[in-house]
Amino acid sequence: MSNKTYLELAKEQLTSPLDYILNSAKRLQITNCKETINAIGEEIKIEIDNINFQINNISYLEQIDNSKLELKRNNVDFDRLINKVLDDISHLTKIRQIKIEIDSHKSNEFSSDVKMLYTILVNLIANAIEFSYNNTTIHVVLFEGHDNFKFIVKNDGRGIKNEISNKIFDKFYQANDRVIRIQKTQGLGLFIVKNLVDFLQGSIEFDSKENGTTIFEITLPKL
Repeated sequence: MSNKTYLELAKEQLTSPLDYILNSAKRLQITNCKETINAIGEEIKIEIDNINFQINNISYLEQIDNSKLELKRNNVDFDRLINKVLDDISHLTKIRQIKIEIDSHKSNEFSSDVKMLYTILVNLIANAIEFSYNNTTIHVVLFEGHDNFKFIVKNDGRGIKNEISNKIFDKFYQANDRVIRIQKTQGLGLFIVKNLVDFLQGSIEFDSKENGTTIFEITLPKL
């Protein structure tokens, strides 16, 4: 993998949240204020969610790089899945003051790999939040067909410049667009999304207008 080991990548991604949790634990030792304790508890939860997000991505990166992806077929409860995604990234929506609207057009349960679907959605929506304007709405839509299903994620923000549109799925690629980032990332999210979609024998397309609307559309077969 490039010139970084997985251990080095994990250290870069996890040192900051682990330090924050340690400092938060020290703050808990010197306060008896219930409001302060609750606030610190929420901060710790955010950092733990961040750690889980980073570990999950690094784990999938290692599996992708070494051709070790394995399919685990499950019945998908989309409502439960999307609620977990939204809970895990709720701190990001608060920073940008962004709303996420879910529109689900489905009639039956469908089968797929739940963990891979979670990873696809959490990375795609986190990416949309990162590059959205403040106080906007991200739309997430699920359409179910006879033998496939489709996810659409739509946001308003900086958009994707034409000259970098062929690079956004590259490993470690990060646009140098002076955006004020709310996540410490390594440019892995869309790379992982693309590889998981390919592994599931699906397709991913996007349409983007600079300083306008960006739409990602993922089509996956029912397994």
